[in-house]
This record gives sequence, C-alpha cells and structure tokens, in this order.
Amino acid sequence: MKPTNSIEMKLRGSGLLILLILSSALPVSAQTTNTNATTLQVGLVKAFPGRTVFVPVTLLQTGGVSSAQLDLDYAGARMSAGAYQATGLSNNIVLRSRQLGPGRMRLLAYTTDLAALSINQSLGALPFTLAAGDFSAGGHVALMNGIASRTNATAATPLETIPGGVTVSPALTSSRPRRIL
Repeated sequence: MKPTNSIEMKLRGSGLLILLILSSALPVSAQTTNTNATTLQVGLVKAFPGRTVFVPVTLLQTGGVSSAQLDLDYAGARMSAGAYQATGLSNNIVLRSRQLGPGRMRLLAYTTDLAALSINQSLGALPFTLAAGDFSAGGHVALMNGIASRTNATAATPLETIPGGVTVSPALTSSRPRRIL
C-alpha cells in the first residue's frame, strides 16, 4: 500500500528507524540461536508386537563434555524395558544405569581420566519388548533431569534434549492377493 501523504511517509520511515535501533541494541547472543549446544538424544525406532528393539541414547556436540547424567521416562505399562546395554563406549568411559521405579531409568556416563567425550558419543541403548499382538503398545521415551559437565567441572549450558520412542507397526505380510483353487 502506497503512502497517501508526507506524514504517513515520515511515520513509516521513523518506524523502520526505531526497529533498526532496537534490533541493534540486542546482544548478538539474543539475536541468534545456539546451533552448537550440547544435546542428549533418544532414538525413535519402529517395532513389531512381540519383538524386542533397542532405543539408542546419544550425546551430540559435546564440546568438552566429560560426563552426563539423565533420566529416561517411558510408558512402563505399554512396553517392558530390559537391562541397559552400554555399547560403543571407549575404554575410558564408565556407564552406570539404575532402575529408579516403574517407567524410569537413570544413566550416568563419565570418563575415568576427565578427558572430553568424542563429538557425537553413543551412550548405548535401552531394550524394550512389546507385548505380542498388542498394536497399541510402544510409546514416548522422554529425557528428564539432564545434566552435562565439562572437563573443568562447569555445567555444559545450554543442554538440549530430544525425546524419542517406540512406534508399532503391524507384522509384514505379503501384498499379493492369494488365489483360491
């Protein structure tokens, strides 16, 4: 829409100037998002009823992180969890897991020599078994109470969390129609 008079033109120009002044007054950190934040991520996996699947847990963009603690919350009534599998860890990483109650497990991972973890560090996987014939099983696996610390014993902030879960698919069947003789 074109301005109809000089007063409207001046108001539009001054509004643009005020917006420019306000945006330059913000610190650069408030104007951009942190794309390199340390991230705890739970995988999203597809499962079939009656089968066991492994849901991976990964620490991404570590940037000097030497330890992490987190709680995994899941629907304990819809899927049963097994013992946590610490796979893909180097020799200097210790991983402890503990069942806190129904539907909640705590993980603690740390390096024995306070060295930084690799940039994208797998922390293993939690196996879930779904009930046979139950197509409503599966569910959300959330990350709660996540804490990560750097090699100098300071908190790794910001710490982002990405939840995952288990989705259920029907058993595979042949897509070809059968002929009746």
